[in-house]
Amino acid sequence: MADFILMPQMGVSEESALLSEWKVKEGDVIKLEQPIFGLETGKSSFEELAKYEGTLLKILVPAGEEVAVGAPVAVIGKPGESYELPGAAGAAAPAAAPAAEAAPAPAAAPAAAPAAAACDNKDVNFILMPQMGVSEESALLSEWKVKEGDVIKLEQPIFGLETGKSSFEELAKYEGTLLKILVPAGEEVAVGAPVAVIGKPGAVFSVPGAAAPAAPAAPAPAAEVAAAPVAAAPAAAAPAAAGAEVLASPRAKKLAAELGLDISKAIPTGPESRIIERDVKTLKATAPAAAAAPAAEVAAAAVAETAPAVAAAAEVAAAPEYTEEKISRIRKVIADNMHKSLADMAQLTLNRTFDATAILEMRKQMKNAPELGLDKVTINDLVLFAVAKTLVEFPDINANFIGDKMRRFTHAQLGVAIDTPKGLLVPVLRDADTMSLKAISAKVKEYANACKDGSLGADKLSGGSFTVTNLGNLGIESFTPIINPPQTAILGVCGTTLRPRQKADGSVEFYQAMGLSLTFDHRVVDGAPAAKFLKAVADKLEKFNLILAL
Repeated sequence: MADFILMPQMGVSEESALLSEWKVKEGDVIKLEQPIFGLETGKSSFEELAKYEGTLLKILVPAGEEVAVGAPVAVIGKPGESYELPGAAGAAAPAAAPAAEAAPAPAAAPAAAPAAAACDNKDVNFILMPQMGVSEESALLSEWKVKEGDVIKLEQPIFGLETGKSSFEELAKYEGTLLKILVPAGEEVAVGAPVAVIGKPGAVFSVPGAAAPAAPAAPAPAAEVAAAPVAAAPAAAAPAAAGAEVLASPRAKKLAAELGLDISKAIPTGPESRIIERDVKTLKATAPAAAAAPAAEVAAAAVAETAPAVAAAAEVAAAPEYTEEKISRIRKVIADNMHKSLADMAQLTLNRTFDATAILEMRKQMKNAPELGLDKVTINDLVLFAVAKTLVEFPDINANFIGDKMRRFTHAQLGVAIDTPKGLLVPVLRDADTMSLKAISAKVKEYANACKDGSLGADKLSGGSFTVTNLGNLGIESFTPIINPPQTAILGVCGTTLRPRQKADGSVEFYQAMGLSLTFDHRVVDGAPAAKFLKAVADKLEKFNLILAL
């Protein structure tokens, strides 16, 4: 029997994801674990792997569409196999059907065919948008690495996906032929929504919610093409009544704000009548333009009056050369989060230095003793180790401030800021206070490599209680790091400088001083506790050999 490829859920709160790219095409033979499509949520990008083998009979959602979690995006099965979408009126016809379709026949004949009613999708599998993080509701399907008709192998990369934090490749979970790409690249797709169909060449299938069956590997009528995106989402509902609560995905709210649209006017097509990004785009396209003509007349008059002056100015100075490109999805999410952080919090930064002699000497000893397996430990690893031990002593700093509640963590969920070509990512060291120095060092390197090649799972990028960011290797002596909400503080690690100090005998000596910059949310953390935390970290670093014995 055909299998439906469904949009996966990449986070416990994700309701939709962007099907960014199909990596296979209708008719392709799909292998288990083969990448079949890319998806994006608000935090990262992912690739969905095939869970079934077979031929991709039908792609139900084109790349670039936002798809509800659990919605079918494609059908996979045996070539020529019939199937029926949940809620569909009839079964999909096999690829050979177009020949019969050309022959004269009464309009009601297809609906009366017994085979149509018996379609069970047994020969196809739907490729779903995976969930790449516990809070992800959708993802951007950034790129299809396969095309309709491709033969898909297990674990073959099929599409690229992006969330707000990272990019991923989805690997095929089924083998077979990519019968149909349901969501085009560039679309936001709900977690669990189907983005493509995989199965045997010629297999027939029905997309859940479709009004009519889909025919794989055949030229699609215009009506079918128009209906495909709708099949991935519930039937449209009326706009929200005035004063009623508006259910909308975070991405939809963000887009509405950017476009200056009243999101309550959008007609929801997402799960549980939730407004998704596609609905906001539709609202923009259909927004009344009653005031457009008068405005255009005024603008035209203004242009006519100023045209001579503009032309004269153009003669005086030519326009400067520049390049322009759209920022990446990750950069946009970072920008939004940083702005929101500063807008919502009362952030204050404390700066201090400590004597780095002890950790510099410790690092030197470790580097010269590779047999201990600590020769790869960095200064930043030593700082992380000390911070993790300190966090559990300050519950209001090892915490999240959510709404009107403080969530204090028993162990240090330590975020580590890592610079990547696509932007800053912050993977989390779980229970870092229980980890050895060697374990912290190894895990940071593992996460850094995964961040840079885009293979880090979204679950590693959430749930932090505190973050450490390091600019010391760039010679920065102090800076003002921005808190990663809903955390209550962040520590910036600075470089070392040579400073003088007076010894007990009155003589002067020079020592290596390292800077620390702590930004905290003054709404929930007062200055004195923040200063005590910073001092406690500095004390541990100055006497690092003692905390190793803890």
